[in-house]
Amino acid sequence: MGPGQNVTVTVSSLGDAKSLRGGTLLLTPLRGIDGEVYAVAQGSLVVGGFNATGENGTSVTRNTPTVGRIPNGATLERAISTGVDRDPTIRLQLRHPNYETALNISKAINLTFGGQVAKALNKGQVEISAPIDSEDRVMFVAMIQELEIEEGRKMPKVVFNSRTGTVVISQRVTVTEAAVSQGGITVTVLESESVSQPGGAFNTAGETAVVQNTQISVDEDDGTTMVWPPGTNLQEIVDAINNIGATPEP
Repeated sequence: MGPGQNVTVTVSSLGDAKSLRGGTLLLTPLRGIDGEVYAVAQGSLVVGGFNATGENGTSVTRNTPTVGRIPNGATLERAISTGVDRDPTIRLQLRHPNYETALNISKAINLTFGGQVAKALNKGQVEISAPIDSEDRVMFVAMIQELEIEEGRKMPKVVFNSRTGTVVISQRVTVTEAAVSQGGITVTVLESESVSQPGGAFNTAGETAVVQNTQISVDEDDGTTMVWPPGTNLQEIVDAINNIGATPEP
């Protein structure tokens, strides 16, 4: 990776901060273990939690409101040397590991350049013998990028993110018979004050004090319930969620 490239950063609070929701990271240098600055980061935070606190210290917390992310929020300032440019081989890392895709890549490269130039190591890596000369290597990689590869069939997948309350469903996902209920959450904070008089109203020995009272309640609204029959596919699930008005907010 070289200067100008962007990476995603994770930000965590220090001290007694209660939440980073709606916060912004000011320009911050990111240093390596050698003390050198390798990147600078800034931007608005994406937080997947909330915190409600009363004046008397009563609080309700959902997920982790003191940790946030900034997608592509850091810009590299220095090159990170990995020694790849001097290795006799190049390893392609598949973003979506798949045995069939890795095999198709190695076959296409060997068919184009001849011999056993490429070899699929596993479902996520393909090893390729590459030229040592830098210009020949760049040309070699450029030719590989132009190859048309048939992607292998993806396995159905459902990803749950409990911190943000997000569910990601891939294609070809089907479900068995299930009942699904959806509702909303309302957080209410009520503040009130009361007067405390030690020893009665006409006692002059004590001091009158104002006591702060806080009531925090979390109400879950009644939602609708539906039944999905066996074999329900992704599009039917999406249509059902839209019909009941479910939102992606945690």
